[in-house]
Amino acid sequence: MGDQTGNIRVIWFNQAYLVKTLKPGTRIVISGEAKVYRGRIVFQSPEYDFFDERDGSMHAGRLVPIYPLTEGLYQRTIRRAVRQALDATLSQVREYLPEETRRLYDLMPLQDAIRQMHYPDAPERVEAARRRLAFDELLMLQLAVARRRIEWQSSGGAVRLNAEDGRLGGFLDSLPYALTNAQRRSLDEILQDMQREIPMSRLLQGDVGSGKTVVATAALLVAALNGRQAALMAPTEILSEQHFLTIAKMFSDGAAPISSEPYFTAFLPTDDRQLTICLLTGSLRKRAKDEMHRRIADGEVDIIIGTQALIQESVDIPRLALVVVDEQHRFGVMQRMNLRDRGGTPHMLAMSATPIPRSVRLTMLGDLELSTIDEMPRDDERESVMRGFQLGEIDILVATSVIEVGIDIPNATIMLIDGADRFGLAQLHQFRGRVGRGEHPSQCLLLSDSPGVSAHERIRILERTMDGFEIAEEDLRYGAPASTWERARAA
Repeated sequence: MGDQTGNIRVIWFNQAYLVKTLKPGTRIVISGEAKVYRGRIVFQSPEYDFFDERDGSMHAGRLVPIYPLTEGLYQRTIRRAVRQALDATLSQVREYLPEETRRLYDLMPLQDAIRQMHYPDAPERVEAARRRLAFDELLMLQLAVARRRIEWQSSGGAVRLNAEDGRLGGFLDSLPYALTNAQRRSLDEILQDMQREIPMSRLLQGDVGSGKTVVATAALLVAALNGRQAALMAPTEILSEQHFLTIAKMFSDGAAPISSEPYFTAFLPTDDRQLTICLLTGSLRKRAKDEMHRRIADGEVDIIIGTQALIQESVDIPRLALVVVDEQHRFGVMQRMNLRDRGGTPHMLAMSATPIPRSVRLTMLGDLELSTIDEMPRDDERESVMRGFQLGEIDILVATSVIEVGIDIPNATIMLIDGADRFGLAQLHQFRGRVGRGEHPSQCLLLSDSPGVSAHERIRILERTMDGFEIAEEDLRYGAPASTWERARAA
């Protein structure tokens, strides 16, 4: 083929039909990699398109879209279908942003943004189109969050839960430890919300081991002391059982309950009534489950701890005044709404150990007030264990993410991180910094139970670099925000 500047050689392999399609004299545009063979310019299997002076090329000689394909479907087919759809319907898309808003944020018109995303005139137009569509998505998300917040607060009807009669203080004084300043501040914020008729909608955020459970337990107790019922829902049976044992231990002078029954009854030193706690999970036998349903419905149980079994239709919690949801990002909106609808309009407290950046929280979790426990409680036992590990008295240490910072053990040479795909790259980089501080060769082993290829690719970034700045950039580009976005959209 050629033009006024000269001729080039174009080769297509195994496409004999092109002999009939590209007849002599046909005007086409080609796009591909140019090579030199025996002194001549050659294109091998380039993209081509028939030249149209009015509409321009769809497949070559310009920026073209690359769409995901399935077997039997080709880029040319999708591009043609998209172009036809745009030509037929794009004029029906109405601009809803005022002109002054578009001018203020430097946003292109919506119709232009949609067309430029598929068939951009220039690279910078792609970025401008992406920016406009991203603005629209975030705006819709913010409006949905604002609507959800208004609907929740305008529903009213929440029970005022009084915590000023001194009985809660008696419980806190009975604990073998004192609350940290951060725990007291968070508890005060929660109690203030619970004393209002507007239903509380609050997120309690704190790292593993920061003491969220005791704060939530105090809130559950306040509901019970006001003659109401409270529920705590966790994503797994193991976590539900852990909460049941932990809370029962708090009400039994530090002794774990001996009975294997899913009930625990305590007599509070500050109150003349007994407190009944139950554990409701899907694994309970039908007879035991039916009996528990009856006792809950009759108001014989004050605090109900369980899994998604709490949101079954057969569960009736008539005096429900407070709902606590642990690891709230692991429950969808409908699951949490279902539990909330078990009885009236209860106060809702969500808990999460997953750090949520402020910008993401304001954007996607704006319907939740935030309480943060940013101070770890003093733990004499933990300090004793770490001292023993440092002195070589302990050979193998099994720990949570509490070892991320502040641990200096020169003799530590092997670190195994289970479930590495659940952590951000920057956090994993901090973890592996706990080994290799001495003169001995060290290794950090990352285990992932995620079947996804992307999770493995993300973790492999740590294999190729030790540069913390590069890892932080990769975390922003490829890792942490994506998971945070998914969790937030599920909230």
